[in-house]
Amino acid sequence: MMSSSAHALRKVLLADDSEEIRALTAAVLMEADTIEVIEAEDGESAISAARRDVPDLILLDINMPGMDGRQVFRALRVDPRTADIPVIFVSADPPDRFDPSDNAGFIQKPFNPMELLRKVQEAFGHQSD
Repeated sequence: MMSSSAHALRKVLLADDSEEIRALTAAVLMEADTIEVIEAEDGESAISAARRDVPDLILLDINMPGMDGRQVFRALRVDPRTADIPVIFVSADPPDRFDPSDNAGFIQKPFNPMELLRKVQEAFGHQSD
């Protein structure tokens, strides 16, 4: 019998202005049974949710109205409560438009659901428990 600590519930904050993308991504992530999804539809609500819920990982759309993903990322990095949360950018923009020094992952839209899940699980694997 597996102990409950073997599969600790992980919180993923999913920030995307597209309700359809959020629904698809949440459905893929929740297939893992060990992931709780917190949704945010814009940059400001993403920052609020990150501060309130302190997720284990953030999937962050770049192109959102108002505060875009890059602005959200920078705001999270200067706040001690959220500075160390791993971030994976999810964008239709090509990966060469991203600064590798951000130390963030990248998933290209449209994405393969299994690739998304693999990258999320890899990000969890790099965290210390």
